[in-house]
Amino acid sequence: MTGVLERSGGSDRFDRAGHSNPFVVLGIILTATFIQLVDISIVNVAIPSIQRDLSASYGQIQLVVVFYLLAFACTLITAARLGDIYGRRRMFLIGMTAFTVASVLCGASSSPGVLVFARLFQGLAAGLMFPQVLSVIQVTFPPKDRGKHWASSAPPSASRRSWARSSVAC
Repeated sequence: MTGVLERSGGSDRFDRAGHSNPFVVLGIILTATFIQLVDISIVNVAIPSIQRDLSASYGQIQLVVVFYLLAFACTLITAARLGDIYGRRRMFLIGMTAFTVASVLCGASSSPGVLVFARLFQGLAAGLMFPQVLSVIQVTFPPKDRGKHWASSAPPSASRRSWARSSVAC
């Protein structure tokens, strides 16, 4: 995986020799994007159960949703630049690992405060992971093929935007 995702020799060109099938990379990064989307949907569906089981107030439930969005949005630009500097693969793996740890923390939360913190951490991790997806598509596929691969990442992104509008409106 390093051949496509890592910068080679400090130049703007990328070494593709380490990868014989860029569609494996595409499958991995799109699966991570899908996992983020499913997580968002699960939280929205589980809000009544979370509120009941953790005895959370309406304000705390709003923080669970909003802190994720805020952390995600505030991390995107910086995370994209970190991917350029330290390597997209490294940033993607750190983000995915952190997202997994944050998901476990969310599931193990015993109080609304812990859940709010875990969702903030999860939003930061998702924000670290997501820009790498777009960058990897950009550097992995030739210009004539990028459009269809960008489109394959669009449905999760469009769903995320519609979710954000509906969550903030409620």
